[in-house]
Amino acid sequence: MDKRIILLEFLEKSGFGVSVEISDLLMELFPFDVDMLQFDENKRGLLRLLSELIDEKLIHFDTSILFMCGDYNRGYTRWFNGIRCVAYIKGAGIAFLNNERLRVSQSTLNQSVIDTNSSVRVTNDIVSKSSKKQILIAGATAVFALFSFFVSLLQYQRDITKDQIRLYAFNKKQLDSLQTMITLLKRDTSLLKAEVKTLTKKK
Repeated sequence: MDKRIILLEFLEKSGFGVSVEISDLLMELFPFDVDMLQFDENKRGLLRLLSELIDEKLIHFDTSILFMCGDYNRGYTRWFNGIRCVAYIKGAGIAFLNNERLRVSQSTLNQSVIDTNSSVRVTNDIVSKSSKKQILIAGATAVFALFSFFVSLLQYQRDITKDQIRLYAFNKKQLDSLQTMITLLKRDTSLLKAEVKTLTKKK
């Protein structure tokens, strides 16, 4: 039976629908035999890969793609996360890089990775600039708060000084008044003594 028909039936039974595009892509990427789909491990692996490819809409390979390696004759039984390019999928130690579509995918991927890295760098620059701006704003705010604190402290100290001056002036005024009263009292006492002596002499 033709491999494409087997794949289309497999896709339909697996709930992916009949997709010639997906089946053609799979045939280009993986030169597996029809009887490989008889093994559950291969079916599960293929389903996982299909899910990844469909999620990525078959063309966007700029995220982590599952890839398989192992002995081709025993099927692709080992799966690993990490590599970004499907062009590195190997079977029996052979990398299928001679296919034009894979080379295009590799080139597109490389550009996508470059664009992604550039975006990351730009994003990092923006974040860095934003962080620096936030640090400057925070630093300026802290300096202003510290300056305001010292101004308030000086104002408080000046207010205390004013109060002390006012209190000193009041106390001095009271002291002067008290001294005046004492002087007057002494004078009155002297006058009173003189008058007492005068009265005593008259008697």
